[in-house]
Amino acid sequence: MAEVFTTKELLGRDTTRGKKLTKEFEGFDSFPYVDEIKQKDDSVKDVLTSGYGFNLDDPEIQKILPEGYLAAVHGDLSRSAELSQPEADKIFDVLYERAEKDAVKYLGSQKLFDELDNDLQDNLVDMSYNLGLTELKGFDDMKEGFLAKDRKKIADEMKDSDWYTQTGRRGRHHVETTQGKRSMLDLSALNPFSAGVAEAG
Repeated sequence: MAEVFTTKELLGRDTTRGKKLTKEFEGFDSFPYVDEIKQKDDSVKDVLTSGYGFNLDDPEIQKILPEGYLAAVHGDLSRSAELSQPEADKIFDVLYERAEKDAVKYLGSQKLFDELDNDLQDNLVDMSYNLGLTELKGFDDMKEGFLAKDRKKIADEMKDSDWYTQTGRRGRHHVETTQGKRSMLDLSALNPFSAGVAEAG
């Protein structure tokens, strides 16, 4: 008997909305800037960044930067090292694919990821892009929620995290869309972000 495949299995996941979501929260910068990243011990690390939140100190990202770009960055940070949006889009596509693969690793299998609805998939991949696999793995209780498809637990664990308070409108969007209180990509009343408002929401 011939094996039957679903449209999703044949065509793959449509990442159009998910990519738009992540680009919205990352923002785009043509020129390098120093981003201050809070560490687990509450110290702050300066990270050289450009494009859609590209960490220019990451060796994997350095491999896919345009030729000569990194040398220009380190040679002069005063606006001579410009990354065009088409160049950044190509890099973003590679990193978004990596983030989705990391989301699959986080859950444990492709099957578990495919069983999630599109909203949960897009939010999880965005968290993966933002945090990286190592940090994402720290959300053990949230993972239990994903595996049980328990949206309340997922949202509660997102909200009960440093990530939520540090990411502002991103965290609030993910919590409220998971709770069913907000539509995906509805960014109204998220900015400026207020922790007090978020707690009340």
